[in-house]
Amino acid sequence: MFMNKCFAIPILAILFAGCSGGPDKHAPKPYKFNRDRLDSLVRSNAAIHDVEKRTDGTLKNETYYLGDSVKYRLLYNEKSKLTTVLKYDVHGTQIWYETYFPNGQRSGHYTTTDSLSKANAYEHGYYETYYEDGKIKEIGEYREGRPLWHLPFDIEGQAGDTLKIEWVDREQPANNDSSPPKKDKVKVEKIESVTTPN
Repeated sequence: MFMNKCFAIPILAILFAGCSGGPDKHAPKPYKFNRDRLDSLVRSNAAIHDVEKRTDGTLKNETYYLGDSVKYRLLYNEKSKLTTVLKYDVHGTQIWYETYFPNGQRSGHYTTTDSLSKANAYEHGYYETYYEDGKIKEIGEYREGRPLWHLPFDIEGQAGDTLKIEWVDREQPANNDSSPPKKDKVKVEKIESVTTPN
């Protein structure tokens, strides 16, 4: 009898877990930046850690160097709360950045690239934004600093319509003050209804 109970309990647990429907892909993905790996590199003298503070003593930013190039830069608000983490490759090119809510939860992850024609890195590639509880708010893609498409999610994890964005050059009409027409980038939005796989 004891043997039957010992055998039945694990079987029931497996059956119950199998019937639960599996993990929810829109479930919160709580993520807070873990600096333990960076600090362990500093402790082992494999990385250099540089700290910059404001005049009032609050933390402004931290930079981690590996060899002679920057690997990570952490930026803080006036209350010394982490706001942004920037990641660099071995050549010092920024490859992604993340933004954070005041509670430490990640609010966005953006792939970036550098260009010789632009002074700073800009968004280029896949991105995700999150609600404060870690649920996905939006996914999408940037191309050379311009949004290409995005798919929003409501707080319940339900996907909306995919929004595709087309950028065109248009000449803006001149103002009444006899100034010449301005050339500007104007976006044209096209909404396409898309069913999202569950």
